Amino acid sequence: SKQLLRLSYEKDKVNWLNELEWRLGLNAEIRDSLHGYNVSDDLLRLRSNLGIKAFKGWYYSLDVEARTQAFEQRSEDKTVVYSAFASPLTLTAGLGMKWVVDNKSKTHYGRRFRLDLNIAPLAYDFKWSARKDIDMTRHGFEEDKNIYSAIGSMLRANMIWDFTDTFAWESRLYYNTSYKRVETEFENSLVFAFSRYISTRVNVLLRYDDAVPITPENKSRLQIYEMLTIGFDLKI
Repeated sequence: SKQLLRLSYEKDKVNWLNELEWRLGLNAEIRDSLHGYNVSDDLLRLRSNLGIKAFKGWYYSLDVEARTQAFEQRSEDKTVVYSAFASPLTLTAGLGMKWVVDNKSKTHYGRRFRLDLNIAPLAYDFKWSARKDIDMTRHGFEEDKNIYSAIGSMLRANMIWDFTDTFAWESRLYYNTSYKRVETEFENSLVFAFSRYISTRVNVLLRYDDAVPITPENKSRLQIYEMLTIGFDLKI
């Protein structure tokens, strides 16, 4: 399941975008005799971007995002906890410039292209874990440490391209580096609306974090998550 609430405000020189997202994926796990299921995806994400207009299409920007999850994620044998609520809790903040493009077609009804490109040459990355019994190195913590912080740079891009009033392409790119570590996400969705309220979505998410150690069980730092959903969609 995926819940996404997006609220934007624009008046005079102020552009303010807020997003609240919760993703949850469960799959059957026959090797787990205790529960019989495994949490494959769990994300709680809150983001706020405040822009003050500098000149045409460009804004001075402050971008803040907090991420964690709701449930425990465990290994197949259910003895090792990989992550849990606020374990870890990640907070990123970036100061820079934002470029906003919003074009509505004058010849094709419902066609619209929107792009928010946020470039933050100065960014702060903070991680904290409420629990110390999880695998800390999996999330980029040093051994026996539950706090991580670094200064670097960040880039975010959010695009929504309405080909028609019923068919759209949504894309999100996130890149964060401390110049010693790189974390990036690239998400794409095709959305088709059956009606005003019911839509289907094909979603593909790529995630890469070079702080994750390579092990015999985890042979790649690249994660791929695919999802097909049918749900409720409302634009106000």
